Amino acid sequence: MEINNQGLWTAHYLARATGESQRLVISARNGRSINDWHDGSVTGPQYARILAICDQAGISKFDWFGWNQGSADNSTASTYRARWDALVAKMERMA
Repeated sequence: MEINNQGLWTAHYLARATGESQRLVISARNGRSINDWHDGSVTGPQYARILAICDQAGISKFDWFGWNQGSADNSTASTYRARWDALVAKMERMA
């Protein structure tokens, strides 16, 4: 099987390793800042979107969350870590 997508490959690997089927939700927007997910204090539209998608699909927790960051946050790099930590803390509540 040819797999050329990080998330799809991971779901395929996990299914083979665990013997359990996996559900994969991809929610990406090219060229967006981490603020679309969480700006450190306020939940952004991408986070709200992924919650709505998971709710509609009956997914109540995340087993794995993949993140690819480009250069949209270059101008605010000094506050990136705090925003990232806040996003991870929110995601961990769904683990």
